[in-house]
Amino acid sequence: MERTISSYKPSVSKSGLLIIASIVWFIAGVLLNQRGLIYILEFSHHILFHAGLGLAASILLFLVIFYNLSSKYAKRILSLKSKKSGIFILKYLRGFFVLAILIFLGLCLRRYGLADRLWLSIFYIAIGFSLIFGSFNLFISFIKSRKFTQSESGNNE
Repeated sequence: MERTISSYKPSVSKSGLLIIASIVWFIAGVLLNQRGLIYILEFSHHILFHAGLGLAASILLFLVIFYNLSSKYAKRILSLKSKKSGIFILKYLRGFFVLAILIFLGLCLRRYGLADRLWLSIFYIAIGFSLIFGSFNLFISFIKSRKFTQSESGNNE
């Protein structure tokens, strides 16, 4: 029975995990930016100023938090012992719990008007672009790992 269940577990290579992580981070960033830009267009009289403020905050957030986070994530993927791993191998219960709390908080802030939508939009843009920059960092790790793998296999021949 255990063998039957494990045969349905989707697994990919380390480079595949890096690509999947990069795509997921990118999509999440685009979705947050979309929401943020909609709010800016709806509630701002100074669209470029507020969008620029969100972008500046995203650069700061990326440099302080998301660069290290995405680099650590890439290192964890590259340090996996097996050549192929399950897609969800790096998702810990704590991560799902934190994600659920953040989504719930965002919904409450929006739904009950606990935060001004304009400031919320700047926050969305800051987090969104930080995630996009982090996805680029993961993609760069993918490219570096591919070059390393190719050069390593070239040396063995």
